[in-house]
Amino acid sequence: MKVTRQTKLIGAGGLGLVLLVLVVKMVVLKPPATDATPIPVVVHHALHAPPKTQPRRHATATPHRAAPKLDATLPAALRRELALHQVVVAVLYAPDMPGESSAVAVARSAAKATHAGFAALDVRNESIAQTMALKAKDALDPSVLVVTRPGTIAFILSPYAGADALAQAVVSAR
Repeated sequence: MKVTRQTKLIGAGGLGLVLLVLVVKMVVLKPPATDATPIPVVVHHALHAPPKTQPRRHATATPHRAAPKLDATLPAALRRELALHQVVVAVLYAPDMPGESSAVAVARSAAKATHAGFAALDVRNESIAQTMALKAKDALDPSVLVVTRPGTIAFILSPYAGADALAQAVVSAR
């Protein structure tokens, strides 16, 4: 085979094109810097029985968190919510009185907005009225209480202060 000038030019052009592609890949399309945070590897374990080559382990009971200690003298509805939530918005109300339903609605919306517990305490129930009169001496009907565990009254507010003021009280109590 005879190498002609035309063959040499085609070979040199092809070699130049290959080098150009490599340079472009290295310079223009280079990978991101290596100082970036590596992507964590997530490993999903299969939910099937372990292989027979491994000895079977005895199942142990998962430890449960102890129930929070709560003031036993609080009304049951308030204790239930305190068992579930660190902060509870409790409203003292008498259902038959005018304006009381709006007080309950404002307190409920403040509790929902702050992911706090909510308890409506009907003061027509004598045991609730007596307990809350001893715990919250300055509370009137209607009043909104912000209660924290174990049963401490952090704030006593008027429901007419509005949901935003009540929500701020809940946030401050945390």
